[in-house]
Amino acid sequence: MPQINKLENKLESVLKKDKDLQIIETPHNDPVVEIHYDKNPYVVITETQDSVRRIEQSVDQLQQVTREILHTIKTKRRDKQNTLPLRQPANNDVYFYLMSLQREFKEKNLQYSRFRVAVTLLWAAGLRVNEIRNITQDDIDSIIHHKSLQVYQPKTNKYRLILFTKQSCDQFRALENECTIVFNKYSTLSGGIAENSWIYFINSRLLEKTRHLGLNIKSHSFRVNFVTSLLKHAPLQIVSNLIGHTNISTTVKYDRYYPNKDETLNLLEKAFTTRK
Repeated sequence: MPQINKLENKLESVLKKDKDLQIIETPHNDPVVEIHYDKNPYVVITETQDSVRRIEQSVDQLQQVTREILHTIKTKRRDKQNTLPLRQPANNDVYFYLMSLQREFKEKNLQYSRFRVAVTLLWAAGLRVNEIRNITQDDIDSIIHHKSLQVYQPKTNKYRLILFTKQSCDQFRALENECTIVFNKYSTLSGGIAENSWIYFINSRLLEKTRHLGLNIKSHSFRVNFVTSLLKHAPLQIVSNLIGHTNISTTVKYDRYYPNKDETLNLLEKAFTTRK
Protein backbone atom coordinates (compact mmCIF):
# COMPACT_ATOMS: atom_id res chain seq x y z
CA MET A 1 0.00 0.00 0.00
CA PRO A 2 2.90 2.48 -0.43
CA GLN A 3 1.04 4.48 -3.08
CA ILE A 4 -2.03 4.89 -0.87
CA ASN A 5 0.13 5.95 2.09
CA LYS A 6 1.98 8.48 -0.06
CA LEU A 7 -1.30 10.01 -1.25
CA GLU A 8 -2.67 10.10 2.29
CA ASN A 9 0.42 12.01 3.45
CA LYS A 10 -0.02 14.44 0.58
CA LEU A 11 -3.64 14.95 1.57
CA GLU A 12 -2.64 15.62 5.17
CA SER A 13 -0.04 18.19 4.09
CA VAL A 14 -2.68 20.07 2.09
CA LEU A 15 -5.00 20.15 5.08
CA LYS A 16 -2.26 21.65 7.30
CA LYS A 17 -1.23 24.31 4.79
CA ASP A 18 -3.39 27.22 5.91
CA LYS A 19 -2.73 27.25 9.64
CA ASP A 20 -3.48 30.95 9.90
CA LEU A 21 -7.14 30.26 9.13
CA GLN A 22 -9.41 29.09 11.90
CA ILE A 23 -11.97 26.43 10.96
CA ILE A 24 -15.04 26.53 13.19
CA GLU A 25 -18.28 24.53 13.24
CA THR A 26 -21.68 26.17 12.83
CA PRO A 27 -24.79 24.89 14.66
CA HIS A 28 -25.51 22.84 11.52
CA ASN A 29 -22.00 21.30 11.55
CA ASP A 30 -20.98 23.16 8.40
CA PRO A 31 -17.27 24.08 8.30
CA VAL A 32 -16.75 27.84 8.07
CA VAL A 33 -13.54 29.86 7.94
CA GLU A 34 -13.48 32.55 10.60
CA ILE A 35 -10.98 35.39 10.14
CA HIS A 36 -10.46 38.00 12.87
CA TYR A 37 -9.07 41.37 11.76
CA ASP A 38 -8.66 44.78 13.41
CA LYS A 39 -7.33 46.72 10.47
CA ASN A 40 -8.26 49.16 7.73
CA PRO A 41 -11.34 47.83 5.85
CA TYR A 42 -9.49 47.96 2.52
CA VAL A 43 -6.66 45.91 3.99
CA VAL A 44 -9.22 43.47 5.33
CA ILE A 45 -10.79 43.13 1.88
CA THR A 46 -7.42 42.54 0.22
CA GLU A 47 -6.27 39.98 2.78
CA THR A 48 -9.66 38.26 2.70
CA GLN A 49 -9.41 37.93 -1.07
CA ASP A 50 -5.94 36.44 -0.67
CA SER A 51 -7.30 33.99 1.89
CA VAL A 52 -10.14 33.01 -0.44
CA ARG A 53 -7.63 32.34 -3.23
CA ARG A 54 -5.55 30.18 -0.90
CA ILE A 55 -8.65 28.26 0.12
CA GLU A 56 -9.63 27.74 -3.52
CA GLN A 57 -6.12 26.48 -4.28
CA SER A 58 -6.31 24.12 -1.30
CA VAL A 59 -9.68 22.80 -2.48
CA ASP A 60 -8.27 22.22 -5.97
CA GLN A 61 -5.33 20.31 -4.47
CA LEU A 62 -7.69 18.27 -2.29
CA GLN A 63 -9.78 17.35 -5.31
CA GLN A 64 -6.67 16.34 -7.25
CA VAL A 65 -5.41 14.18 -4.38
CA THR A 66 -8.85 12.58 -4.05
CA ARG A 67 -8.88 11.76 -7.77
CA GLU A 68 -5.41 10.20 -7.47
CA ILE A 69 -6.52 8.06 -4.52
CA LEU A 70 -9.65 6.88 -6.32
CA HIS A 71 -7.63 6.07 -9.43
CA THR A 72 -5.15 4.07 -7.37
CA ILE A 73 -7.95 2.12 -5.67
CA LYS A 74 -9.63 1.32 -9.01
CA THR A 75 -6.31 0.24 -10.50
CA LYS A 76 -5.59 -2.09 -7.58
CA ARG A 77 -9.07 -3.61 -7.86
CA ARG A 78 -8.60 -4.13 -11.59
CA ASP A 79 -5.20 -5.74 -11.03
CA LYS A 80 -6.68 -8.02 -8.38
CA GLN A 81 -9.48 -9.10 -10.71
CA ASN A 82 -6.99 -9.84 -13.46
CA THR A 83 -4.92 -12.07 -11.16
CA LEU A 84 -7.82 -14.05 -9.67
CA PRO A 85 -8.15 -17.63 -10.95
CA LEU A 86 -10.89 -18.19 -13.50
CA ARG A 87 -14.05 -19.80 -12.22
CA GLN A 88 -14.09 -23.44 -13.12
CA PRO A 89 -17.14 -24.60 -15.07
CA ALA A 90 -19.54 -26.89 -13.22
CA ASN A 91 -20.39 -29.51 -15.84
CA ASN A 92 -22.91 -32.36 -15.79
CA ASP A 93 -20.58 -34.55 -13.73
CA VAL A 94 -20.46 -31.94 -10.97
CA TYR A 95 -24.24 -31.43 -11.03
CA PHE A 96 -25.15 -35.12 -10.88
CA TYR A 97 -22.56 -35.65 -8.15
CA LEU A 98 -24.25 -32.96 -6.07
CA MET A 99 -27.63 -34.55 -6.72
CA SER A 100 -26.32 -37.92 -5.53
CA LEU A 101 -25.41 -36.59 -2.08
CA GLN A 102 -27.67 -37.54 0.79
CA ARG A 103 -28.79 -35.11 3.45
CA GLU A 104 -26.16 -34.73 6.15
CA PHE A 105 -26.96 -35.66 9.75
CA LYS A 106 -27.33 -32.10 11.08
CA GLU A 107 -28.61 -30.57 7.84
CA LYS A 108 -32.20 -29.37 7.95
CA ASN A 109 -34.56 -30.88 5.40
CA LEU A 110 -35.62 -27.41 4.21
CA GLN A 111 -32.04 -26.30 3.55
CA TYR A 112 -31.22 -29.57 1.80
CA SER A 113 -34.29 -29.30 -0.45
CA ARG A 114 -33.78 -25.61 -1.19
CA PHE A 115 -30.17 -26.19 -2.20
CA ARG A 116 -31.09 -29.04 -4.58
CA VAL A 117 -33.77 -26.98 -6.34
CA ALA A 118 -31.44 -23.97 -6.57
CA VAL A 119 -28.55 -25.97 -8.02
CA THR A 120 -30.85 -27.54 -10.60
CA LEU A 121 -31.99 -24.09 -11.75
CA LEU A 122 -28.39 -22.91 -12.01
CA TRP A 123 -27.37 -26.02 -13.96
CA ALA A 124 -30.39 -26.22 -16.28
CA ALA A 125 -30.49 -22.60 -17.45
CA GLY A 126 -27.21 -20.94 -16.53
CA LEU A 127 -29.08 -18.41 -14.41
CA ARG A 128 -27.45 -15.94 -12.06
CA VAL A 129 -27.86 -16.81 -8.40
CA ASN A 130 -29.96 -13.70 -7.73
CA GLU A 131 -32.27 -14.51 -10.65
CA ILE A 132 -33.52 -17.62 -8.85
CA ARG A 133 -34.17 -16.02 -5.45
CA ASN A 134 -37.84 -15.33 -6.16
CA ILE A 135 -38.67 -18.49 -8.12
CA THR A 136 -42.11 -19.84 -7.13
CA GLN A 137 -43.95 -23.13 -7.40
CA ASP A 138 -45.81 -21.71 -10.42
CA ASP A 139 -42.45 -21.11 -12.09
CA ILE A 140 -41.41 -24.73 -11.49
CA ASP A 141 -44.76 -25.90 -12.91
CA SER A 142 -44.15 -23.73 -15.99
CA ILE A 143 -40.79 -25.41 -16.50
CA ILE A 144 -42.26 -28.91 -16.17
CA HIS A 145 -45.35 -28.39 -18.31
CA HIS A 146 -44.27 -25.71 -20.81
CA LYS A 147 -40.46 -26.08 -20.84
CA SER A 148 -40.17 -22.35 -20.34
CA LEU A 149 -39.82 -19.66 -17.69
CA GLN A 150 -40.08 -15.89 -17.63
CA VAL A 151 -37.28 -14.78 -15.34
CA TYR A 152 -36.58 -11.30 -14.01
CA GLN A 153 -32.99 -10.06 -14.35
CA PRO A 154 -32.15 -7.65 -11.50
CA LYS A 155 -28.90 -6.75 -13.25
CA THR A 156 -30.66 -5.41 -16.37
CA ASN A 157 -34.12 -4.75 -14.84
CA LYS A 158 -35.75 -6.81 -17.60
CA TYR A 159 -37.56 -10.11 -18.07
CA ARG A 160 -36.34 -12.75 -20.49
CA LEU A 161 -37.71 -16.07 -21.67
CA ILE A 162 -35.77 -19.18 -20.67
CA LEU A 163 -36.31 -22.51 -22.42
CA PHE A 164 -35.52 -25.90 -20.88
CA THR A 165 -34.51 -29.23 -22.35
CA LYS A 166 -36.39 -32.49 -21.73
CA GLN A 167 -33.57 -33.67 -19.46
CA SER A 168 -33.92 -30.52 -17.36
CA CYS A 169 -37.69 -30.91 -17.08
CA ASP A 170 -37.22 -34.52 -15.96
CA GLN A 171 -34.88 -33.33 -13.22
CA PHE A 172 -37.50 -30.92 -11.91
CA ARG A 173 -40.09 -33.67 -11.93
CA ALA A 174 -37.72 -35.75 -9.82
CA LEU A 175 -37.52 -32.87 -7.33
CA GLU A 176 -41.27 -32.82 -6.64
CA ASN A 177 -40.77 -33.71 -2.99
CA GLU A 178 -38.10 -31.03 -2.49
CA CYS A 179 -40.33 -28.40 -4.13
CA THR A 180 -43.20 -29.35 -1.84
CA ILE A 181 -41.01 -28.96 1.25
CA VAL A 182 -39.76 -25.52 0.13
CA PHE A 183 -42.93 -23.96 -1.30
CA ASN A 184 -45.33 -25.27 1.34
CA LYS A 185 -43.47 -23.10 3.84
CA TYR A 186 -42.39 -20.14 1.68
CA SER A 187 -43.78 -18.50 -1.43
CA THR A 188 -40.33 -18.09 -2.98
CA LEU A 189 -37.27 -20.32 -3.21
CA SER A 190 -35.09 -18.08 -1.01
CA GLY A 191 -37.76 -17.64 1.62
CA GLY A 192 -37.20 -13.89 1.56
CA ILE A 193 -33.68 -13.95 3.01
CA ALA A 194 -31.37 -11.05 2.16
CA GLU A 195 -29.41 -11.06 -1.09
CA ASN A 196 -25.99 -11.49 0.52
CA SER A 197 -27.29 -14.25 2.79
CA TRP A 198 -28.75 -16.06 -0.22
CA ILE A 199 -25.46 -15.91 -2.12
CA TYR A 200 -23.60 -17.17 0.95
CA PHE A 201 -26.11 -19.99 1.44
CA ILE A 202 -25.50 -21.33 -2.07
CA ASN A 203 -21.76 -20.69 -2.43
CA SER A 204 -20.74 -21.96 1.00
CA ARG A 205 -22.47 -25.28 0.36
CA LEU A 206 -21.03 -25.62 -3.13
CA LEU A 207 -17.52 -25.04 -1.81
CA GLU A 208 -18.00 -27.42 1.08
CA LYS A 209 -19.47 -30.23 -1.02
CA THR A 210 -16.91 -30.01 -3.86
CA ARG A 211 -13.74 -29.06 -1.99
CA HIS A 212 -12.44 -32.63 -1.87
CA LEU A 213 -12.77 -32.81 -5.68
CA GLY A 214 -10.12 -30.11 -6.02
CA LEU A 215 -12.54 -27.74 -7.74
CA ASN A 216 -13.26 -24.03 -7.25
CA ILE A 217 -17.02 -24.25 -7.70
CA LYS A 218 -19.43 -21.40 -6.99
CA SER A 219 -22.90 -20.53 -8.24
CA HIS A 220 -21.53 -18.77 -11.33
CA SER A 221 -19.63 -21.91 -12.31
CA PHE A 222 -22.85 -23.34 -13.72
CA ARG A 223 -23.32 -20.22 -15.83
CA VAL A 224 -19.74 -20.53 -17.11
CA ASN A 225 -20.40 -24.13 -18.15
CA PHE A 226 -23.72 -23.17 -19.76
CA VAL A 227 -22.09 -20.49 -21.92
CA THR A 228 -19.08 -22.66 -22.79
CA SER A 229 -21.33 -25.54 -23.87
CA LEU A 230 -23.46 -23.28 -26.06
CA LEU A 231 -20.41 -21.74 -27.73
CA LYS A 232 -19.43 -25.18 -29.00
CA HIS A 233 -22.58 -25.24 -31.12
CA ALA A 234 -23.75 -21.66 -31.73
CA PRO A 235 -22.28 -18.27 -32.79
CA LEU A 236 -21.21 -15.82 -30.14
CA GLN A 237 -24.03 -13.33 -30.80
CA ILE A 238 -26.74 -15.97 -30.41
CA VAL A 239 -25.22 -17.26 -27.18
CA SER A 240 -24.96 -13.72 -25.83
CA ASN A 241 -28.68 -13.18 -26.47
CA LEU A 242 -29.65 -16.53 -24.95
CA ILE A 243 -27.69 -15.94 -21.78
CA GLY A 244 -28.99 -12.39 -21.30
CA HIS A 245 -25.77 -10.43 -21.76
CA THR A 246 -26.14 -6.83 -22.91
CA ASN A 247 -22.56 -6.76 -24.17
CA ILE A 248 -21.10 -9.48 -26.35
CA SER A 249 -17.63 -8.93 -24.86
CA THR A 250 -18.96 -10.22 -21.54
CA THR A 251 -19.90 -13.52 -23.17
CA VAL A 252 -16.37 -13.96 -24.51
CA LYS A 253 -14.96 -13.89 -20.94
CA TYR A 254 -17.08 -16.93 -20.04
CA ASP A 255 -15.65 -19.21 -22.70
CA ARG A 256 -13.58 -22.07 -21.22
CA TYR A 257 -13.66 -24.26 -24.35
CA TYR A 258 -10.25 -25.34 -25.61
CA PRO A 259 -10.47 -27.92 -28.42
CA ASN A 260 -8.22 -30.93 -28.13
CA LYS A 261 -5.97 -32.20 -30.93
CA ASP A 262 -8.63 -34.32 -32.63
CA GLU A 263 -11.24 -31.57 -32.48
CA THR A 264 -8.76 -29.07 -33.92
CA LEU A 265 -7.85 -31.41 -36.79
CA ASN A 266 -11.52 -32.02 -37.58
CA LEU A 267 -12.12 -28.28 -37.62
CA LEU A 268 -9.21 -27.71 -40.01
CA GLU A 269 -10.39 -30.53 -42.28
CA LYS A 270 -13.88 -29.03 -42.49
CA ALA A 271 -12.58 -25.51 -43.09
CA PHE A 272 -9.84 -26.14 -45.64
CA THR A 273 -10.52 -29.43 -47.39
CA THR A 274 -11.49 -28.68 -51.01
CA ARG A 275 -14.73 -30.29 -52.05
CA LYS A 276 -14.63 -32.06 -55.43
